[in-house]
Amino acid sequence: MRQVAATAGMSLSNLQYYFRTKNELLKGMVDFYFQKCEDEFDANMEVSENDDIRQRVYKLITIHIVHDETPTEICKIFREFWAIATRNDEIKDHLVSYYRSYAKRLSDEIEPLSFNPDVIPQVISLWIPYFEGYSITAESVPLGASEVANMLTDLTIAILEGPFCKV
Repeated sequence: MRQVAATAGMSLSNLQYYFRTKNELLKGMVDFYFQKCEDEFDANMEVSENDDIRQRVYKLITIHIVHDETPTEICKIFREFWAIATRNDEIKDHLVSYYRSYAKRLSDEIEPLSFNPDVIPQVISLWIPYFEGYSITAESVPLGASEVANMLTDLTIAILEGPFCKV
């Protein structure tokens, strides 16, 4: 806490006024970065009434995987949060809670596009691990971001429109 206060150019007592423990400080950092992600999503997810299902799905996917072909600072900090979560159950619970709300938000975006609401969990279960993994491996996969986005769009539409059963 002393190092954080010194780096931030503030007194330890001032930092501890807002964040009484190291875990509260870490959760505050998690919340800050997740809010940045939500703000970025909101700023980039403009849907036109003329957009068809493919265009909407493609937009949803590209918002999450296109980072100028390289991982952003936000992606890098998420890796650190998950590394901390392997040793800290309170932080792990905080991250899991966020990802559950993230899954709900994605579900709400997909729901109007699906003929069968039972397949929405399948799409979310495909997307979230892929988005998170892609943020780590984007520079090493053989396809570029737009090719990956097209592939995921095709898979998503096949799930949304296909005769899939809830497993």
